[in-house]
Amino acid sequence: MIRAPYLLIAPLFALLAACSSPPPAESRYELDANRPESATTAPRFADTLKVMLPNAVAGLDGTRFIYRETAQRYARDPYRGYTSPIPLFVSDRMTDWLNRSNLFTHVIPGRSPWGTRYVLESDIRAFYIDLRPDQPRTAQVRLGARVRDTETNTFVYDGEVAGAARVADPANGDSFAAAQSQALGEALTQLETALRKVQIPAQ
Repeated sequence: MIRAPYLLIAPLFALLAACSSPPPAESRYELDANRPESATTAPRFADTLKVMLPNAVAGLDGTRFIYRETAQRYARDPYRGYTSPIPLFVSDRMTDWLNRSNLFTHVIPGRSPWGTRYVLESDIRAFYIDLRPDQPRTAQVRLGARVRDTETNTFVYDGEVAGAARVADPANGDSFAAAQSQALGEALTQLETALRKVQIPAQ
């Protein structure tokens, strides 16, 4: 006679225990899109470039991993993300990359108070992990970039660069971060290549 009430109460205790369990711990990942070292050459642009913080639509301005689930639906990971907001990281990596490229005499971040002849303005158009069922698991990066000559108020370069890299393990956050770093590095390589081909304004 005492078993029936127990059978009703036991599942209730299990449900309450599940509801009171703490959520999974957050995991943050560092991106490391670094330019490979190369032989030093004379700067192509004999002046300083300032790299402004990129513009980003809502969702691409935070720290969470972004997943593309369908053609129209994107989702943010509630527990995994980057150590800094995406625009800040892209800006810092872009500054470091172009500084190492030796295209300009100096490359400084947009938060610097110093005025410069050249200014790099950009916008983040894609920065996500593609998890669509009919697509390979890849990290995707697409950036709009414009280098403005402040003396003439004209654009030395105005274009789009992109990168993609396969995710080795779709269940592993380190694999997401490594692929995203590789994709960003590919986009920055395209930007550097494009700037090596543009016509240099009169100095």
